[in-house]
Amino acid sequence: MKTIRAICVLLAICTAVSCGGGKKPAPAPREVTAETVTKGPIERKIMFTGNIVAQDAFEVYPRATGKVSKKLLKEGDPVKRNQPILLVERDEVGYNFRQMPVVSLVDGVLGTISVDVGSSVDPARPVAVVVRPGKMRVKLDIPERYLGVILPGTQIKMAVDSLGGSTYGGTIVTSSPVVDEKTRTANVEAEVPNADGRLKHGMFGRLDLVVERHEDAVVAPLNSISWEGDKQFVYRIKDGKIARAEVKTGLRNDVHVEILQGVSPGESVVAGDLLDLREGEAVVVAKQQKPSAETETPAEESQGEGD
Repeated sequence: MKTIRAICVLLAICTAVSCGGGKKPAPAPREVTAETVTKGPIERKIMFTGNIVAQDAFEVYPRATGKVSKKLLKEGDPVKRNQPILLVERDEVGYNFRQMPVVSLVDGVLGTISVDVGSSVDPARPVAVVVRPGKMRVKLDIPERYLGVILPGTQIKMAVDSLGGSTYGGTIVTSSPVVDEKTRTANVEAEVPNADGRLKHGMFGRLDLVVERHEDAVVAPLNSISWEGDKQFVYRIKDGKIARAEVKTGLRNDVHVEILQGVSPGESVVAGDLLDLREGEAVVVAKQQKPSAETETPAEESQGEGD
């Protein structure tokens, strides 16, 4: 009887071993996207909006009170000095005046006509604007806290939505020494070349201006940061395994973040999907992102004109 029991136990053990009753195989390493921590400049930009005006713009006034009887030119037409733009019929009772021409005082292009036929006009109000082709000015209202970094000589890039987002480079040329007491802003002007002639007086532009820049910063992708309460972590990759590290961060923008403490340039960190990563977990890098050549990005904030 004992012999039979021994045989049964032995058969049970053999069956368990043959059916895989031993240790389970290790799970396949998790695939992750990684990026290398670098060292270089990082910038923060803010988007401002401004009005585009001709650098040389001249308002045109009628010489007497009356009503517009006829427009002789349309917006965009070239105009010569002393050339009539529209006619005004004087409306003084008891007098019969000839129609009075309203003329341009300079050679240029008719930018705008602000009145229609039949409109009443007088010498105190402009009826048209004549501009000279060439460089344009962009007028901005900059909050006083940024006046120390947005200085004359600063290079800018402007996008114009009405021209399909076309971009133009330029330079800050003036900064008002006076801050408006109500808005806490100062007027700043940028000069923008208009080589293609597409920029028009009165258009609207968006400018990304650098308000803070750190040189020789340790820079990591923003999507490599994991927030837990008031603490921040990255997941380093060491010898194919996850090593979580607490970090302290500084300046950041939409794409990158400055690392003040916790990782060093050259280290590889997980970027993107950080969910459920565990200390010591085996991983394989499915995609190694190349660090961006520039750490500049669009702004985190935006400021409208006069904000």
